[in-house]
Amino acid sequence: MRKTDENGTVSRLLNGYADALGMRFFYCVTIFFLAVFLTVQYVFSSFTVIFVSGSSMEPTLSNGDYLVMEVREEYHRGDIVIVDHKTASGSTIVIKRLIAVGGDSFYCERGQLYLQKQGETEFTLQAEDYVKDGWFNHYDIPLTTLAEDEIFYMGDNRNVSKDCREYGPVKAEYIMGAIPDWAIEHRSVIGFMQKYRIFDTKGESI
Repeated sequence: MRKTDENGTVSRLLNGYADALGMRFFYCVTIFFLAVFLTVQYVFSSFTVIFVSGSSMEPTLSNGDYLVMEVREEYHRGDIVIVDHKTASGSTIVIKRLIAVGGDSFYCERGQLYLQKQGETEFTLQAEDYVKDGWFNHYDIPLTTLAEDEIFYMGDNRNVSKDCREYGPVKAEYIMGAIPDWAIEHRSVIGFMQKYRIFDTKGESI
């Protein structure tokens, strides 16, 4: 009889220990996911969600992509930037590739971009691997030198993009922000989160 009691006591102790471990595991998992959720909300609350409308940045970006924009102190050649292009008739927000910055000189011949960066003495042919297909529309650009406060941008899909080739350089102060590389790599995740309102941010459609 004592043996049976001892077995029952051990069994109850083991069951209680297992229940305690299960609850601890549940609490740990809950806390982990709550921490991840709060971290994601905190991080994304500092960004502006961007919805891409159009094909001017293909193949890098596609119509319908969701991205996030970050504000930087400096913007560099090759950055994908959001620009509030201002004209006499109003303003248009566009997403394009930053080609040249203040003090740079450049020209294009049959879709080949030659750039002389500020401080350099020679023009260098740029390997623009991101440009879609062959570039046959507006592929000649005369020698241009930018003022210190100017930028020049183009879309990666040069055959359809409307950009500085049509209206010339614009003020650098019109840059609103840039798209970080990680946002491009994980745009499907950003799209999923935006679709289900996992984070709440200000958005722009461009």
